[in-house]
Amino acid sequence: MNAKFWSTAIIVVAIMGAMAGIIVYDESINDDNGSNNVYNILARVNTEGSGIYIDKGEVESTVTTTFTATVDGSEVTYSVNVPYRNGTPFYTPSADSEGNLVYSVSSDNAAAWGGLKCGTPGNTSIQHVQMNQIVTSMGLSFVLYESGTSVSSSQVAYISTFTNASKIMHDTPHPDIGIIWEPQYSAVIDAEGTEFQGLGLTNYFFPGHTCCVLAGYSSYVNGHQDVTERFLAGYIESVNWVNAALSGTSPDDYDALVSTCVSSTGLDETYIKDALSNITYVYADEDGSLTQLKYDIADIVEANSSSLRYSMSDLGFSNPVQFANRFVDESYLHEAESYGSYNGTSTTVTVAVISGDIHQIALQVGVAQGFFTHYGINVQQVNESNGAGVAVAMQNGSANFGFMGAPPATITCVNGQLVTV
Repeated sequence: MNAKFWSTAIIVVAIMGAMAGIIVYDESINDDNGSNNVYNILARVNTEGSGIYIDKGEVESTVTTTFTATVDGSEVTYSVNVPYRNGTPFYTPSADSEGNLVYSVSSDNAAAWGGLKCGTPGNTSIQHVQMNQIVTSMGLSFVLYESGTSVSSSQVAYISTFTNASKIMHDTPHPDIGIIWEPQYSAVIDAEGTEFQGLGLTNYFFPGHTCCVLAGYSSYVNGHQDVTERFLAGYIESVNWVNAALSGTSPDDYDALVSTCVSSTGLDETYIKDALSNITYVYADEDGSLTQLKYDIADIVEANSSSLRYSMSDLGFSNPVQFANRFVDESYLHEAESYGSYNGTSTTVTVAVISGDIHQIALQVGVAQGFFTHYGINVQQVNESNGAGVAVAMQNGSANFGFMGAPPATITCVNGQLVTV
C-alpha cells in the first residue's frame, strides 16, 4: 500500500495530540500584509522528504507486527517490521482511512529512545523541530549533548551538526539515531557497508505535514510585484513538470529529473531515485490556495510555544491564526497561476537554497529546463548548509527568495519579531 498521500485534512495521531490545540481558521481576517514584515511565505514546496536513521547496533531485535485496517470499506492486513531496544518498540504502527501507514509514539516507547545521542542538521531545522516533538511527546527531555558525558535514560541528547550523509557516517561522535533530509537520508541507509538502517520516514510520524516553504524578502517582493509573480509562474511550471516526470509518463523527463538531482547533490543516482519516491512536490494546497498552509503555520506556533521568545500579543496579534494570515501571503501565487506570456526585459533574482537537498529541486529543474526564462527570470542560486543560513539570507535581504522548513521559518520569524502588526 502506498504510504504517501496528499490531503488538506488535518490528521490527528497520538504523537501530535500532545503537542497542539485545535485551531479554527478565520477567513474573515484581513489578508493585508502591512509594512512590518521582514519576509513572507509565498508558496508551498513539498510534504514528506526526510527520514529517521538509527545505528544498527542500537536495534536489539525486530518484530513483525501484523494488524488490519478498514480502507475504502475493505479490511486490509498490514505487516510492519518494528525495531526494538530495551525490550520496547520504537513506535506503534497503524493505518489511516486511506491506507497510509502511521507511526505513533507515547510514553510506552520511551525506553527505546532514552539515552540515545541524536544527530540533527541544525537546531533551527524542521528536522530538529520534528525530532524534538517526537522525543518530548514520550515524556523525555531533548537536551544538548555535552562531549564525554553519558546520556540519561530520561533524555535524548542532540548534536546539531550532521548536515549530510558523509558527516553522519564518518564524524565523531557517532550518532546513535538521527534525522536528515533527502537524498542524504537515502545515502545514509543505502550506502554499501553502512552502519545505519532506516527507522521511518517523517511522513509516517507526521502524516501530510508541511515540510518546506518558499519565502520572499518582503521589501523586495512588495517593490517588485511583477518580478515576484513571474518568478512564481516559472516555479509553478517547474513543479508541474517534476510531478509529470515522477508519474512515469515520460521516461526521458524522469531521467532528466534524476540527472538534475545528481548534478545538484553529487550523490549516486541510486540514492536519488530512492529519495524521489519519498517526496511529494507541491506549490499550493490541493485546491490551489494556501489556506491549509495557514492552518499548519498556526499549528506550528501552538506546538512550539515553549521555543518562542514572544507571545502572539507581543507581536500585536490576538491569536496564531491572525499571525499565520499575515505571515502567509498567497496573493502573488494567485496572480502567478494565471500569468500569461512575457516578452520584456529579463531580471536576475537571488534565491537561497539548502545544498545537498532535493526538496527544492523544482528550482534547479526550472533553470535546467528554461521555465524561468519563459517569464524573463534569471536565477542566481546561493547555497546554504541548512535552513538557518536561508533564514539569515531572508532576514538581511541578501536573497530575494529562499527555501526553508516551515517550522524554522515560523519560529525564526516569531523569535526575531520579523512579522508584527
